[in-house]
Amino acid sequence: MTDPMQYERRAVKVIAEIAEGRSMSHSELARAAFGAEPKKIVRWANMRNPRKDTGKAQALTVADFAALSMALGDDPATMAFKVEKA
Repeated sequence: MTDPMQYERRAVKVIAEIAEGRSMSHSELARAAFGAEPKKIVRWANMRNPRKDTGKAQALTVADFAALSMALGDDPATMAFKVEKA
């Protein structure tokens, strides 16, 4: 049986790491926060931070994470929990 608080704890951990200045690639962020790679996040990250050499996304910063949460209509502190549950 899955612990109902696991997603919330995971979201809090990821947000704390980003707030401390750690940048994460969109894949790392998606796996850490959601346990998977939601297509919305991958698409958004690629449009937001394309690298000049490969066209792939660069690491997401805390500002990117906040912008992503606003784009998805959620508060950064609750976004991971809501998306995982949806």
